[in-house]
Amino acid sequence: MSKLRPDASGKRQLKIDEFAGIRHAFLYGPITSYREPSALFKRDGCYDEAFGVEGKLEDLWDEETVAQALCAIALTKKIQRIAKKDVEAVEKERRKTDPDFNLAEARYLYRLARYVSALVGVGLQAIMPSHLSNFRALMSSEVEFDRYTDPLIDRARDLVADEMAQRVQAKQLRAEYNFARDGDKWTVLKNRIQGDALTRVKFK
Repeated sequence: MSKLRPDASGKRQLKIDEFAGIRHAFLYGPITSYREPSALFKRDGCYDEAFGVEGKLEDLWDEETVAQALCAIALTKKIQRIAKKDVEAVEKERRKTDPDFNLAEARYLYRLARYVSALVGVGLQAIMPSHLSNFRALMSSEVEFDRYTDPLIDRARDLVADEMAQRVQAKQLRAEYNFARDGDKWTVLKNRIQGDALTRVKFK
């Protein structure tokens, strides 16, 4: 297999801390990237996980590793676009007829995009190779990317929305902050989306 360098160029480069957070969340779960982002740059912390291959630094990344990293970035950016466009648009439209309407997701989805992306990543891994051969296949076209990620994004958003609603109803202070750093809850939601990806989520 041919090798690609991990600093593959693009039209818009990410800041290194943003890349580290997105990739580590996608591979190892989002808790560290929210709870202790500085650990991603400590050699005795999670640096090798954020920038390596299976937790080990490599001079070169193979094509599948690059495709996986690009998927994590594309997912996170897609969810942020949904937050800024679709979710805000729904709230704006509803407020034309109901001034008191508040869509809770509009207040947290952008900041939790990395979390939702990590859930989608778990779902993608669950359906490989039964539905999807690898990340290179997923990233081969926009149609293929949307086919598998859109249903998983919808399911991940539902899971996060349910949890956030419970925390808000319980009048938990700093609900979003605590949710993003709750390792036990991450384990629960990770297990949920693994099962859902195999039995509940429908792919076109």
